[in-house]
Amino acid sequence: MKKLIYIFSILFTFNFIAQNKNKTVYNLKEITGIITLEDSPLSGVNILIKNSNRGTNTSRKGFYKIKARAGEIIQFSHLNMKPIEMLVEDVTTILNLEMIPAENILNEIIITSKLDNKKGIGIKTPRKFSSARMNIDTRRAGFAAAFIKGDDLNKSASSIGQALRGKVSNYKLITDLNGLEYVRLRETSFIGTVSYALWDVDGTLYTQVPNIDLNDVKDIAVIKGLAGTVKYGSQAVGGVIVVTTKSNYFASATAKNIKSKDNKYTNKNYYNNDAVAINDLKIGEPNYYKLFEAAGTPSAAYEKYKNIYPEYKAKSNFHFNTANYFINTFKSKEYGLKILLDLETYANNNPEVLKAIAYKYQELKLHKEAVGIYKKLMVIRPKHAQSFRDLANAFTHANEYKNAWKIYLYYLRKGFEIKENGIGEIFNTEMQAIYVQRKQKDNIKEKLAFKNNDSLIKNDIRLVFEWNTSEAEFIFEFVNPNKQSFKVNHTLSENSQQILDEKLMGYNSKEFLIEEVGNGDWLINLTYLGNKKYIPTFLKATTYYNWGKANQREEIKVYELTLKNVKAKLLSLNAGMLYN
Repeated sequence: MKKLIYIFSILFTFNFIAQNKNKTVYNLKEITGIITLEDSPLSGVNILIKNSNRGTNTSRKGFYKIKARAGEIIQFSHLNMKPIEMLVEDVTTILNLEMIPAENILNEIIITSKLDNKKGIGIKTPRKFSSARMNIDTRRAGFAAAFIKGDDLNKSASSIGQALRGKVSNYKLITDLNGLEYVRLRETSFIGTVSYALWDVDGTLYTQVPNIDLNDVKDIAVIKGLAGTVKYGSQAVGGVIVVTTKSNYFASATAKNIKSKDNKYTNKNYYNNDAVAINDLKIGEPNYYKLFEAAGTPSAAYEKYKNIYPEYKAKSNFHFNTANYFINTFKSKEYGLKILLDLETYANNNPEVLKAIAYKYQELKLHKEAVGIYKKLMVIRPKHAQSFRDLANAFTHANEYKNAWKIYLYYLRKGFEIKENGIGEIFNTEMQAIYVQRKQKDNIKEKLAFKNNDSLIKNDIRLVFEWNTSEAEFIFEFVNPNKQSFKVNHTLSENSQQILDEKLMGYNSKEFLIEEVGNGDWLINLTYLGNKKYIPTFLKATTYYNWGKANQREEIKVYELTLKNVKAKLLSLNAGMLYN
């Protein structure tokens, strides 16, 4: 009963704080940065606060400064450059951006019925589009579609899924750990439902992005409306992408071994052994390490730390470096935790620093201390989806499943939605796990709209990556035991809408699942591209072995990222780890 009263008191406190946060009027603050193109300063970039008359331009050295409020959007534009929109957050003060050349984008056209006295929008609209399974007459169709000529695709793209980016509105490309790509053409808001587009290539159907020689593509029709997908049945609820090829190769694809290495449409991207173990990346040791080493003992080194604290206290990596030195070199968790507590006190209102501290606590298996940090973050950021998930997850790690469940329910009852995005996938996975695994022991009675609400999807490995600053950009590379390489871009140039969604909803995380590890090693590499600031990014990687099974266990590692544009090997996974 005491625990129940305690958790409800927390939730009522959150409710009160959230209501007051809604009334907060954020003052204008100065934001500065440098805009570059291929590492050179870019002058004349137009910078405007969206829906306002506040604007400026970059100088000859690419520098700018502008005033904005948290929640406003800054628009960056330049002739022949792809425009960028950045959401101003509570911690935003520096935004250094790199612009990229614009792509030629074909507008979506609307096919209208002959009975409507309207004309379709778009000069290049074909009168007829024919494939093995359907014929479209643009004069009679009555549904929305986008048409792309094969010759208009970006032939340098690694797949047809990548090549269609920027060609179709509301187009989202998702890549799983097996390197399989899926496309979403429209969103749904139901828990546990994911509707990917169906692919029709020369009459052969695929639920994932097929491997196609881009030079072989003749025409593409992207159909979203239910009226246009009715011939395909319920499997096309996510829309259909119809592709015709010049060679008509896929017409008999069902008789071919598509997965064969000899097949020209299999993944030909192989790992080049070009990643450096992350622990081998050296940027030089700070000078204060010599002071600690000379001290000889943890207590004497701690006195040295206190002496230099006033000089270095404003640098968060000073605290983390020092804490790691005491924990790893002196083998003294006691003094390491004292240093982290000093940082927690100093950065009491900085959500990015606090999150990094919580990551470190979780790596050290100090889950109750992590719960305390995540409670603070709930107060600071009561509207961020990540705040709810992090607190619930910390409760789960502390074996407080009932409290974790209450946090998830509180999130839903506050009117927040679990959407089909990075944090939505994690919410759905973890809520389902708690519901299935703990419903009897912890008397969980609520039934939610999960796809399979009485069974948990099981996988050999589940990976969850989280980072403490929303501006961080990465390229994840997954290498399977066959040495085939699959990359997932979390970059502004490739996924600007995803990053904007992350900032609007307040989440910085991504999960990946490996159904079967198989024989050999899986490698997970990371290329860090910076975070628009001059401070490190902290990345937490949680590996769940035997996810959803009786012998499930997890391992947490935290990385401080500073070196940019260097491919680092984060993890090496194999079947033997499932039984440790």
